[in-house]
Order: sequence, then C-alpha cells, then structure tokens
Amino acid sequence: MSAFARKCRASPFGQKTMYQFLGLDKEQWEIANAFASCVGAAGTLAAVIVSLWLAQRKEGLDLEVSANVRTLVGGGVEPSDFVVISATNKGSRSAKILSIGWRAGDGKSATHLVQLPPGRDLMSAPLPVTIADGEQAQWFFPVADWLDNWPEALGERWEDRLTSLTLLVHPTYGPPFEAPASRELRDAIASRCSR
Repeated sequence: MSAFARKCRASPFGQKTMYQFLGLDKEQWEIANAFASCVGAAGTLAAVIVSLWLAQRKEGLDLEVSANVRTLVGGGVEPSDFVVISATNKGSRSAKILSIGWRAGDGKSATHLVQLPPGRDLMSAPLPVTIADGEQAQWFFPVADWLDNWPEALGERWEDRLTSLTLLVHPTYGPPFEAPASRELRDAIASRCSR
C-alpha cells in the first residue's frame, strides 16, 4: 500500500474493509468528483459564451463615413472644388468596402443610388478596397461633373428627397455605414436641381 492509502478499522456492523486516500474515503471522493464535473461543465459553458460574444460583437468593424465639398489647393494647379467621400476604419479589424451609394427619401418611396467610383486618378482609392484599423479611404469627384447627375436622379420631388440624402458605404458583411450629406453638399445639389 502507498503511504497515502491506509486500511481503516472494521466497522462494528461487519468485516467491511475501507480505504482512504488523502484523508477521504470512497463516498467522499465520489462527491468531490461530481462537484468537479459540475465546475468543469460550467467553465466550458462560460468559455463558449465568451467566444460567441467576441465573435459576434460589432466592435471589430467600425467605419466613420462622410461626404463633403472640399477645395483642393497646391500642386501648381488652380484651386478646384471636389466632392470628397471618406471612410475611416475606427475598429480593430480590417474592413473591406465593396461599394458606395446614396439613399434619398424615406421609407418605401426612398430612392437608392449607386455611386460609381471616379475615373483613374492618383487621389481616389479603388473599389473594392480593404482598409486596416486606423486607415482611411477617400474618393474625389469634381463638383461640376458630379452635380450634373442629380436633377435626373432625384426626379420631380427632389426637394423632399434632398433633405434626407444619406451616404451609404457598404462593407462585405453587415448593414451599410451611413452619414447624412453635409449641408454644403445638399445646398450645391439644390442649386443645380433648381435651374
């Protein structure tokens, strides 16, 4: 017998022999094993819940998007106005942007528009584009050319639709990230549509 196991005295009810290990008999070890199994199952369940929560949380994909009119200066050229659409990844994982679009109007009467990427230039990111955490992608559209499409796109009820004009940036999964068009951008579209 080992040093930890010893033979116990016979019980007064018969010649039953019991063994102890670390001061616990067989029944006490069965209770300890049942308790340990329950603790292990609870730990496994907690690990599964935490891993599912980490996988499902949206914190990893967080884009900040905007659309504004900006004047570009420098580089030996005349200052010129551009519509600048930008997407900044503020999350903790890379984001792949598939497309850019607009929503004008509300509810079932809303008009959804796809913004085609600008022609090849040195300033705009290609589409689709993957941006890592902390990086930014921008698209530059000359204002004059960009505004030409809006009267037809918004139609006769352009004033109603223009008040709710919203930029939509579509990632590979999940809903699009949204931002209202800037006041300056809406004013530029309104002046073109009212001609």
